[in-house]
Amino acid sequence: MTALARKSTVVACGFALAATLTGCGWTGLNQFALPGAAGSGEGAWTVEIEMPDVTTLTENARVRVDDVNVGTVRSIEVENDHALVTVSLNEGVTLPANATAKIGSTSLLGSAHLELLSPDSPQGELHDGDRIPLDRGGAYPTTEQTLSTLSFLLNGGDIGKLEEINREVGQALLGREDIVRNLLSNVEDFTSRLNDQRDDIIRALAGLDRFSKVVADDRDVVENGLRTLGPALTELNEQRDNLSNALLAIGNFADAADRVITGSREELDTNLRALEPTLRGLADAGPALPSSLSFLLTIPFPMNTYKNAMQGDYANLFLNLDLTTARVDRALLTGTPAAGQLASLGGLIGQLPPIPPIVGNPLITPLNVPGQGDN
Repeated sequence: MTALARKSTVVACGFALAATLTGCGWTGLNQFALPGAAGSGEGAWTVEIEMPDVTTLTENARVRVDDVNVGTVRSIEVENDHALVTVSLNEGVTLPANATAKIGSTSLLGSAHLELLSPDSPQGELHDGDRIPLDRGGAYPTTEQTLSTLSFLLNGGDIGKLEEINREVGQALLGREDIVRNLLSNVEDFTSRLNDQRDDIIRALAGLDRFSKVVADDRDVVENGLRTLGPALTELNEQRDNLSNALLAIGNFADAADRVITGSREELDTNLRALEPTLRGLADAGPALPSSLSFLLTIPFPMNTYKNAMQGDYANLFLNLDLTTARVDRALLTGTPAAGQLASLGGLIGQLPPIPPIVGNPLITPLNVPGQGDN
């Protein structure tokens, strides 16, 4: 075979190989799995991730968890209107079922990698063959996006207006330096006082948080109360006119009562003063009143001993009759214009001599007849 024939054969084979690779979706050497990469050992498992945009992410890119390489991107495909990224993870990697995925850069000019993140409230566990949905996929700002934003800020943004802003602020503060200084001093004092009360504010917020938890735990009770309160407020609103009339009637009654009490104050005072002697006598007779009631139905014998008063054909009765002027005055004239007159009269004429004590049984003691027993 001549050299020309050999060259033609190589070119033909090259075209055939290129056509074959193109038909199979050839994307470069990254399409082949790198030996020894993370996620390629025994026990490795795969996870599918739906991403809105893969930016500069390529196959064989690193997969990180907490800045540690735990896997490798195996394939990037187009599914509907988003990308489907398949990653292979090392054995022993544990992720929650609600994990999120973001594409980031290793450094400012470094390659892209895929970061798997655990949310603040992890739930469940991710298993082999699971899929992270599109709403939990995203990307950090790329270097191009950051530089583009910075370029817009420096060229087309408001950075050029800083001089004008500075000039306007200077004009606004011109001649008002003392006022601004006092304002800043007051702000500093307010901030200092607020900082001193930081613990109280934190305790108040903590108490509010506990109260919110209590309300949340008793949400059913609160909802039932609100549902019950609704009809009650409706009924109260319907009875508003009646309640207003009742309050007005109470006010009118209070005015009438005030006029009656004010107009009859002197008569009321006179009646109360007239009742004073009667109430004082009733109070003085208080201790004797219950015992005197025991004679009401069995006069002159007490109720508790009347059955023993009559034994056969005789009765035994001992009676003290106090007819002194002081006693009669207190019993009959207290509260009258003549109160105290008999007591004064008794002081003038003297009281009766005291009754001599009785010695012995009067039923069996012999009579002392005058002129007998003098021997």
